[in-house]
Amino acid sequence: MEIITKFFAKEFSDETKKQAYLKACIWVAENIINGDEISDVYWHVVRIKNTDLPSFRLELFVMLDEKNFRHSTCERCKEFHSLFYMNQQFNCDACNMTAYLKQSESKLAIKKQFAKERLRKKMNE
Repeated sequence: MEIITKFFAKEFSDETKKQAYLKACIWVAENIINGDEISDVYWHVVRIKNTDLPSFRLELFVMLDEKNFRHSTCERCKEFHSLFYMNQQFNCDACNMTAYLKQSESKLAIKKQFAKERLRKKMNE
């Protein structure tokens, strides 16, 4: 599972929808894809309605791999537990982070299935 958060948004306008969209894509190619400084970036373009010129909003998100985050958090917790409580018996079932992530995974599974079904239906039309 990936955890994402938005870090940038920019609007692009032009005489035609195609040109406005291409401006956003070119900006991403030049500033995100072409560079090495920023990694693990997800982006999407959203059409802005009710504007004078055709416009799109580019939104950029950074991603964090939840598995690596969970592993490092568990390791720190176990180390803290053994140092301060001086025992090696951990009660991971009482961990709030684990419960939160399990609930997030179940909600994401439902949303993923819904999106797959909607896409499949749209592709078959």
